Amino acid sequence: MTTLDRLLAKLASQISELSTRLSRVVSRGRVVSVDHDGQTARVAIVEEDGRIEIEADLPWNTWPRDWDPPAVGDQVVVLCPSGEITGGWIVGAAYDDGHPAPSAEPAERSWRHADGAMIAYDAEAHNLDVALPAGATAALVAPGGVTVTGAVTVEGDLAVEGALTQDGRDVGAGHQHAYPDPATPPPGNQALTGAVLP
Repeated sequence: MTTLDRLLAKLASQISELSTRLSRVVSRGRVVSVDHDGQTARVAIVEEDGRIEIEADLPWNTWPRDWDPPAVGDQVVVLCPSGEITGGWIVGAAYDDGHPAPSAEPAERSWRHADGAMIAYDAEAHNLDVALPAGATAALVAPGGVTVTGAVTVEGDLAVEGALTQDGRDVGAGHQHAYPDPATPPPGNQALTGAVLP
């Protein structure tokens, strides 16, 4: 082999490697496992014929204070600036037959979890929906208090630990009723007359 032949062979090899790297700058893969403690997901990069080309443990792209890890089976998009899969990041996900879009409404922004929990806001209808599956619970902790503006409907039991007031008046377990005078019906449920019962 002449010097020229060796140079051409080397050039062909470099071109092939460069072509492979370019083809891997943006790749599509599927999550096969998740290391939540290490904040990485093992992604199988799949060829068009369904053959697994390579697997790599990759970090997923997120905001520093957010926690929304990928799940096993998710189809993801992997960005590899150098063309090396092992140096890439999971930068997003894509819908597929096994993971269809949770909504097709153009004005809706929604989040749905695998167990059926859902938070959705419709900007056209100005409607916020929060739905949890059977048996789920929710907790709101606000040491400074909570203010609700608007009518409130409670369907189900209501347990209050602490004072219950209306317009500054105690209407909880410690309040007293006035015994109404049958001859003079009180207006509404206020200003009752008669003896005060303990």
